[in-house]
Order: sequence, then structure tokens, then C-alpha cells
Amino acid sequence: MMGLFAQYFTLGSGISSLSEIDFTGTPDATGVVDSLDTYLSTGGMWRDGPRDKFAASHVGDLNVYEDGEYTFYLTSDDGSALYIDGKLVISNDGLHAAREQDVTLNLAAGAHKIEIFYFENKGLSTLQLEWVGPDSNGRREVISGDSLSHTVAGEDDSDDTSADNGGSTPDTPDDGDTVVDNGGSTPDTPDSGDTDTGSGSTPDTPDDGPTKTNQGLLARGFVIPAATTSLTQIDFEADSAATFQTTELNSRFRFDPFWKNGPSDYFAVQYAGDLNVATGGKYTFYLTSDDGSALYVDGQLVIDNDGRHPDVSRIITLDLSAGAHDIEVRYFESGAAQTLILEWVGPDSNGRREVISGDSL
Repeated sequence: MMGLFAQYFTLGSGISSLSEIDFTGTPDATGVVDSLDTYLSTGGMWRDGPRDKFAASHVGDLNVYEDGEYTFYLTSDDGSALYIDGKLVISNDGLHAAREQDVTLNLAAGAHKIEIFYFENKGLSTLQLEWVGPDSNGRREVISGDSLSHTVAGEDDSDDTSADNGGSTPDTPDDGDTVVDNGGSTPDTPDSGDTDTGSGSTPDTPDDGPTKTNQGLLARGFVIPAATTSLTQIDFEADSAATFQTTELNSRFRFDPFWKNGPSDYFAVQYAGDLNVATGGKYTFYLTSDDGSALYVDGQLVIDNDGRHPDVSRIITLDLSAGAHDIEVRYFESGAAQTLILEWVGPDSNGRREVISGDSL
């Protein structure tokens, strides 16, 4: 059967770690989920379940159709852990706001046992499992569809048992796997209104930028001084060092140049074009960057993620009519790893959080 088999547990007070939860006990409810894609939710995970102080386990098969290198992203508020083939590969345990951790694995084609353990203490709840690899055509997306399956509800797909038989999550993964924390701390609550009031003072209206193109976004690259700490210090009207096109903004932990023969540090990029909305409605945008970034829609600053910082995600929800909307993204990188990701959730993404790409730009 498609999806993962889920067991849900009501918790008492004082839980601060997965290791304190008995996942072998009798669950309060069971079910099947086709994906793990809950973000900043105020509701329970199961019908009539509590909004706070609960835990869940999800078990089944991860079906890999093309072998190769896969990067997994596990985002949660509060603690979570990901096991593949009985090994802990991501530990995101403890009490914390929405936080993402990732790991890259080489996986052979075929079925791999997958287990995700999660608990929520109080406040907003988040549990998302995404990947990038051959089966996602190189795009970061929530794992779903025929990539997840299970056999008989409540039974494992193989004779192997999990390395965690009762929610006792080790502090470190098993040998051979590396956990990478992107360093960003996603805010526990989204900003309200039409303007994200993050750090920095990016102007409310962008300067005239690149000319729009037919496919993707047109980008202009700039070399900037090492002392740059804000987008406001960059003259985006100046002559650019390079121009190029991109079909999406989906760079995480890169160390290579954004354009041919460009620098890997101390640069800025301005992207401009049309955001093509096929179905009008509410859209939530997620802008993640290291270092500063800003998103403009129809000439208005809607997300301000400026300043020097590690991976930080900021979000905004907008009501957009069907049709073309002007979009501009500004970004600068100071030193070390680079991240710039623009995602959305809305009618055109079928309610799934995904990188904006294809006909949408």
C-alpha cells in the first residue's frame, strides 16, 4: 500500500527528548499518511488528537527507482529522527522551533526501510521530510507518491528491527553517515500582513532591474566588497559583472560560483521576471538564504531576510490573482557556504511546499 503507517501517542508533561517516549507502547490512534508535510500547524496530527504534547512514528518503505546520491531534509518543531535501513541518519531531537537538518546518502535502487519519529511539546507543530536526487529530477520536494509504501499496517516490511526500538534516539548517527545542521532557525511563527519585517532595511520598492525574459528569471551578478553586510549597501543599478538565466532558486550549501568565472564569496545577484499564477488564491512563500536576501512581488517588498547570517527562512502568505506578477529576488553572499532557495505552497503546487520552477517563472 502507498504511504507510511503511522502510530500516534498522547504525551504527559515534561517530555524534552524522543528517548523519553515508548514508541513500542499501545498507540492512541493509527493511520496512513502519503507524505510528511506539516508546517507551522496549530492543529492535531490525527482526528480528535491533541494539538500539543503528542508523538508519532511513521514506518514503511522508501522506494528508490534510480540509484545515486540523495539528500534528505528533515524539518521539525519539536524533536524528530530519521532512520533508513535501520540506521539513524538524521537526529533533530530536543525542544526547538522549526529547524532543518540534512544528510546525503548513496542509495541503491530498490526498497529501503524508513522510519521517522517525532514529538511536539507545545505551540506550532512542524514535520517535513523532503529530498533531492535522481528520483526527484534534481529538485527538492516533499517525498510522496509511490516513493513511500508499507505492507500490512503495523508490521515492518522486512525482518529487520529498527535501531531505535522505543524512541531512544542516539545523539549521533551510526558510522558512515553524516548529519549536517544548516544552522538556520526558522521562526516559530510566520510574519503577518503583506510585509516581512526581518532585519535589514531593504528599500520598499526595488530599483529598475533586469529586463524580463521568456524562460525562467534573468539574473545579474555583481562583485561586492568584503565589508558588505546588507543589501542596502549594493548598487543594483550599476553595471553587472555577468548576466545569466536560471529556471529556479534552489542552491543550498554551495561553495562554487553562481556564474561562470564568478567569485564564490563576496558577490550579489539580482533576479527578475514574472511569477505566473495559474489559479488565484492564497500562496505562502519561503525564502531561505545565507547571507541576505529580499523578495519583491508586484514591486512591493514582501520578505526581508537581509543581513549576514547562516541559513534563515522567512515566510509570507499573499492573496494572488491568476496571471503574471512581477517578481524580483535580491541576494548577497559574504563568505563560506551559500544558500538561496525560493519555495511556495498554494493552488499551483497542489498544496505542497516546493521550489518555484517550470512554467511558474
